[in-house]
Amino acid sequence: MSSDLMNDEFEKQRGKSGGFPAALQYILVKSFGEGFELCIRDVESCDNVWDIADTWGIAAFDMVRKSLNAPLSLHFSMRMPSPKDRPRYESLKRRLSYLAAVNPFPILLTIGGLKESLYTLAELTSRPANEVVRTNFGDRSDQHSPGRLEKDFQAYLYGKGLHDGENDMGVRTNERLALFGYDFINIKNKGVLVEREFPTGVFSEIVAESARILPTEYIDFVTLNRFNELAIVELKFNAAPLEVIAQLLNYALFFLSYKEKLTPLLNKRLKSSTEGCSIKAYLVSNVFHKRFDSTWTYYNRGIVALQQVVMGYMPH
Repeated sequence: MSSDLMNDEFEKQRGKSGGFPAALQYILVKSFGEGFELCIRDVESCDNVWDIADTWGIAAFDMVRKSLNAPLSLHFSMRMPSPKDRPRYESLKRRLSYLAAVNPFPILLTIGGLKESLYTLAELTSRPANEVVRTNFGDRSDQHSPGRLEKDFQAYLYGKGLHDGENDMGVRTNERLALFGYDFINIKNKGVLVEREFPTGVFSEIVAESARILPTEYIDFVTLNRFNELAIVELKFNAAPLEVIAQLLNYALFFLSYKEKLTPLLNKRLKSSTEGCSIKAYLVSNVFHKRFDSTWTYYNRGIVALQQVVMGYMPH
């Protein structure tokens, strides 16, 4: 398929149900010799472009790669982020840096028309000393409005009503996570706790909004699996948009980059030793986006261990 035909196809699918988000433009151009470049360009009116650009760019790249018998590179051409968007931009830059390091094709990032240097794997895993994370946070409440399936199920898995004793905040072990499959079975007697809605967020020097480097997101579960790996779990029900892959990579890179600084907090919250534990991130859902498999392939490479868990699967 020629670049003109491919660009026409992107325009037909852009902003349409089952197609590609209108927040991005997808432009295939001849770049060098027989090679081509797929340019992913953001639309200025969209605020969530920093959260969706990489997954949808990769999905578009995969579609082109399967139709084009020629070398192909990927270029993200983004606007200059506003001050409020800087943390989300930094998250995108780190995801693109990881994808560029673990995939066998060039990935370029330009901001406001200027080339931005991506991080090496060494830079991703060894962050500057002035980058700090939280050393403590409060317990999350079980009290949610009724009928919220995901939150209610999350509370159950966290151990609501488990080993209560005299109150509902008893010993919350991770035994109910056996519903997530082999990595979590036969852990009942290990007594490992599970932390719910673990906050991320990275700051410069002090934990304060004015010093924010990365946004704060809340990880559904953090615990240890049966192999004594630090298990990071994101749970979705009935809707798992493609960009949830980027969300999971955010979590994995957060622990990969700051594991040493997080260890005292993890030891305290899980009541277990987490020194030297490797990291594994799980995406759990009962439904996945139709482009999930082809996009997931590009993320599930390299030093970050990602795993898909299908809940409620019933073969036809």
